[in-house]
Amino acid sequence: MSKKEELIQKWDVFLAKIEERFNDLLAEANENWPLVIEQLEYDSSVISNAWNGISNQVDSLQNKIDDTWDEKMDPLFGMMDEVSGAERMEQLYKGKDLDNKMSGILTEQRIKISADAGRKIYANVIAHIDLNKIHACKQCSAPLPIQIYSFVAKNIKCDACGTVNSYEPDSRIRSLEYYAMNQLAEELVISEIVREEEIGYEMWKLDARIASEKIIVDELSKELVIVRKKRINTYYNYLIENIADKATIYENQKNERLKWAEKV
Repeated sequence: MSKKEELIQKWDVFLAKIEERFNDLLAEANENWPLVIEQLEYDSSVISNAWNGISNQVDSLQNKIDDTWDEKMDPLFGMMDEVSGAERMEQLYKGKDLDNKMSGILTEQRIKISADAGRKIYANVIAHIDLNKIHACKQCSAPLPIQIYSFVAKNIKCDACGTVNSYEPDSRIRSLEYYAMNQLAEELVISEIVREEEIGYEMWKLDARIASEKIIVDELSKELVIVRKKRINTYYNYLIENIADKATIYENQKNERLKWAEKV
């Protein structure tokens, strides 16, 4: 085995150990998620905090790949006359490919777990909210036209006596928006979110100054716009449909994001 082959093998073994450690982290986390989700009530901040911890550990692994390449492997490959520039880039991309792979898996796992948590919170709210409840005027007790799933504070004039009633959504209803609806909407666009990240990485690896690669960059740019728009439309349409009294707000947000989607 030549020195070049030995060095490549050493790099491959290192990357395999990084990937193994990453898989172990996720496997350990996945064993605990069902218990954590089962204990949720009306918010999933504990899930977010746990994911921050996992993300920090993955960041450390990704930084280790970069540091090992910059400080050790790249200089060693650079000292070998038999290693061409293309071969050197090939070895660099092995590390970058693994980095990108781990990011995609982590994103997908986070969205799925957050959605599972959202379903649990949704079930908890349904179990404790009286769908037959009638909101009554504080002055004459006449029924007020307030949907039980109203997410917005508002003042409502009683048709019977003219009294203006202040309505404040139940905190559990608010929790549906922040800890369930958004997560369930995001679950609908997992593939688009992951693909956007992949496209960004694929474009990073290409050199638009080279004619053949510029064609690929242009094609990826067009795909990126399409994927972005699909994600934005699907995500916001779900929120518009399920949080009707904030439909205008979400419609405006969607339109702004669609404008942004065109900028590549």
